[in-house]
Amino acid sequence: MVVTDASGCSAYAGVNVKEYGLQDQRFNIWNFGNKAGIDFNEQPPVPTDNSAMDAPEGCAIVCDRNGDVIFYTDGDKVYDKTDTEIDSGIGGDPAASQSSIIVPVPGDETLYYIFTTQAISGTSLFELRYSLFDLKLNSQGCACRKNILLFSKSTERVTSNGRWLLVHEYGNNVFRSYPITQQGIGQPVYSEAGSDHAFKAQQNGEGYMKIGPRIMWPLPYQHREPVT
Repeated sequence: MVVTDASGCSAYAGVNVKEYGLQDQRFNIWNFGNKAGIDFNEQPPVPTDNSAMDAPEGCAIVCDRNGDVIFYTDGDKVYDKTDTEIDSGIGGDPAASQSSIIVPVPGDETLYYIFTTQAISGTSLFELRYSLFDLKLNSQGCACRKNILLFSKSTERVTSNGRWLLVHEYGNNVFRSYPITQQGIGQPVYSEAGSDHAFKAQQNGEGYMKIGPRIMWPLPYQHREPVT
């Protein structure tokens, strides 16, 4: 719960009660596409049309432990639980396959990283950027740090298991694994695996990446100089 006094100062306190046999409800609502969505709080799940977002490709959403929306994004604009646009220009491109991913800061349920990618087309700089969303600000939350460059050149592919962020560089076969802790985003571990995602074809930088059930974190370490 976030409480704000008359002067605008906010404080947060939370209590988590584990109900065994109940699935995690923080992913119970999906918003995607042109104002489309699915509500998995209902059984059977029901379609929704109240989203304010028009996302042709990538988007992300996060719910609280009751299955209620906290905020969602198309990689450029951010919308709160009332479907009101509360921020924009966070560095991503809605035309990227994985334009955005939301990762809660470990140990603090009021802070969320929004990682964004750019579309592999046109004048893209192939940048991976991030913003920090603080639920304690402006009653519904807002980005207290915005559009910060993490690195380039990146593909559109990005994923996370909550403790590590995994991305793939564009132009080679290098994965970057960034540790995420309460202290922030750590230095990446570089791993060379698979084929090159070469610049010669746009499709090499497009698409999705998903974590399999047997992946080890971090990936096997390979020392190399970072790409700038």
